[in-house]
Amino acid sequence: MTVSPLNRDFIAGFQRGSYESVTTLYHLYYSTLVEFAEQLTLDKGVAHHIVMDALIKLVRMREKFDSSPNIHAFLYITVRNTCFTFIKSEKTDLPAGNTAWYLNEQQAANEFNEEGPRKEALAQIRDEVNQLPEAYRNIFTLIFYEGLSVPAVAEHLGVTPVTVAKERNAAINLLREQLYAAGLFAVPLFVYFLAVDVSSK
Repeated sequence: MTVSPLNRDFIAGFQRGSYESVTTLYHLYYSTLVEFAEQLTLDKGVAHHIVMDALIKLVRMREKFDSSPNIHAFLYITVRNTCFTFIKSEKTDLPAGNTAWYLNEQQAANEFNEEGPRKEALAQIRDEVNQLPEAYRNIFTLIFYEGLSVPAVAEHLGVTPVTVAKERNAAINLLREQLYAAGLFAVPLFVYFLAVDVSSK
């Protein structure tokens, strides 16, 4: 994929965690990365999950990235490696769930560009997190709100890192389904919530 170099203003906004930078990344990379992941995994639902997770990881680590090539490389390497891990696994780590949401994702992507509706939606998403089953909510809170790593959460809860990773993915998947059902799901908003909004609370 050839993309225009991301300029200094973008990089500055990205490192601050601006919503505009997340939407820019979505429009530049999302669909092509999903096609790339689907070619490797042969599973469109899993491909979407992998790409969203790569974007979440990137934005959570945003202060470490100061150039367009580094962002580009991170996304493709992360997606590729996760796809290979999935292929080699028993293919149970990434629950497919209801994937109807991705049929209208591009239309939904621009619904929360205005600050007012976005703030309202983020507040509603936080309420939806509170509706997750307790086990999922606990792992979600430790990873996203408190910023603990998967191994640290595993040690804290006395379970294996594999269990934490599976329940993290299941929590994300279930939250995404809840948001879709409530009319609150858009990929940029979801990534922004998990990578920026939760860490500011």
